[in-house]
Amino acid sequence: MTKAVSELNEKDAGLLITVDEASAQSDELPVLIDSFQHFVRERRDVALLLAGLPHNVSTLIDVDAISFLRRAFKHTMDQISATDTSYAIKETVEGAGRGIAAPALKVAADASEGYAFLIQLLGYHAWRQHPERETITLEDMEQAVVLARNDMYRMVLEPTVNSLSERELEFLVAMTEGEGPHRVSDIAGRMGITENNATKIRARLIEQEVIGARRRGFVDFDMPMIRDYLVDEG
Repeated sequence: MTKAVSELNEKDAGLLITVDEASAQSDELPVLIDSFQHFVRERRDVALLLAGLPHNVSTLIDVDAISFLRRAFKHTMDQISATDTSYAIKETVEGAGRGIAAPALKVAADASEGYAFLIQLLGYHAWRQHPERETITLEDMEQAVVLARNDMYRMVLEPTVNSLSERELEFLVAMTEGEGPHRVSDIAGRMGITENNATKIRARLIEQEVIGARRRGFVDFDMPMIRDYLVDEG
């Protein structure tokens, strides 16, 4: 890689390194980040772009061996609108030579809640239902929702919940009582703690992109399906 960077820089070109599904469990990532850090110190024209699920990114940043990442610029991907979700799925399906029924698109847009990873799961499972058919039907997408939900539970929600502290989990469970948005002072009351302590827990959960602030003093779930997961798992 050092040779490649040197040759590119000699031609007034730089190198952009991209890593998808970044995780602290990767053995290769610390090696890559260490090399990148040396390039930065040498003022080489090189950039590193990592993408990953929120809980994986948070865990990765906390790893002491790659603490260099804590100085990185962190960008949070906003929710994708229903219109953009439908457009993305339709264009992808048609670009691959198939069609998709309008009701199936609506179900996908609603079920995804604008969450990029869930959109990918829905598209993947819908395509695989009857790949020999010309059109993805409503029934295909409804089955895809069930399968994508199972994947979300296993791949995203379970690891996220397991990474939380006891108090953070208590905060979320308190939020499952009634419909949101939820007043932080009410959550504190259910937990039997002061509002000041609840506010600190709130801040940590927002940082992990599990919940989000609404109007002043209120929060609600941001991560899709997590309320259902907490209720289902008891």
